Amino acid sequence: MNETFIKHRFLFYPLLLAGFIFCFDKFFGTDFVRKYTESRIEYAFYAEKELLLEQLITYQSTKKPEERLLILFGTSHMGEFSHKYIHEKEERFTTYNFSAPMAPPSYLYYNLQTVLKAGVKIDYAVLEIIPEIFQDAANEYALKFAYDWKFMHENRDIFSSDEMESFVHANLFSVVRFPPRFNIAMQRIKDKNKIAGFEYFNSMVHLATKQNNGGIPNPIIHEIADEFFENESKIYYAQAFRKQTNQSFKESVTQKKFYEKFIETCKENNIQLLIYKPIISKPLQRLLDESDFYEKWWKDKVEFANKSGISVLNLVDYTNSIKCQKFVDVHHLSGGCYPEITDILLEKIR
Repeated sequence: MNETFIKHRFLFYPLLLAGFIFCFDKFFGTDFVRKYTESRIEYAFYAEKELLLEQLITYQSTKKPEERLLILFGTSHMGEFSHKYIHEKEERFTTYNFSAPMAPPSYLYYNLQTVLKAGVKIDYAVLEIIPEIFQDAANEYALKFAYDWKFMHENRDIFSSDEMESFVHANLFSVVRFPPRFNIAMQRIKDKNKIAGFEYFNSMVHLATKQNNGGIPNPIIHEIADEFFENESKIYYAQAFRKQTNQSFKESVTQKKFYEKFIETCKENNIQLLIYKPIISKPLQRLLDESDFYEKWWKDKVEFANKSGISVLNLVDYTNSIKCQKFVDVHHLSGGCYPEITDILLEKIR
């Protein structure tokens, strides 16, 4: 066989080509290349969860008997809860925030399982739910940036075949996770400030993980006129729930099952769980209330929680009493308004 390869060197060409493709693919997943080609900010939030878990394990080893661990599982709506403010209001509580942009129930359940398998004892948990994350599209980032092979194998009966395929492709090929966006690379080569901006944002997310236990509290209150949200809410609603077709919201079977598994796992581990629905701008909430899916979707989620003895906090019920209702966009409350809703959250937990 060796003589064959020596006599016919062209037989090496496929091996050399395969090696080149492998190295070329892995090259695009390196931090050096990503700062030139990556345009998505979501990756940083998902990548930092490993560091956050390490911090949590260290905390667990030094936790005092009177302390209570509260973990927040949610989307970017939960990112601005301040663990320092919570501790000031309730000295017993130490808070860790495992929220991430557009995090679906499957990803939140993945984090819950990861924490529990690490031997961490969770006393209280808050699970955020919004209809956006109960759609198939919400799982895109987690499939690319979060799950491991063991988790996917253990839950292969829940994930769809398309999701399994997406995970395999993303975890075998770096160019799937980090597409080579040459136009962005050229812009950043010409303007080094854009690279600096990308690195600064990543460093801020890393710093938030270390100093704020995963959250990014922001005291700024944005002053955006309510009239602006009327048209913006229609645009957001169409993009979030209708996409490129005229079809209405379609709930993911996968996400519904993981929502139920999350609740069941909390019960099995004696975790005091609270289901949380954030407040959004009035025009967007009105569109949801008038839709053909929201009422049924919300009722289904509340009924399952109630059957399991789980409390539900819907901040929409507090719309008339919440004084600070300034929004960054149609569905993100300004960081400066979070102390007020944190008080409501803590009162519900107590």
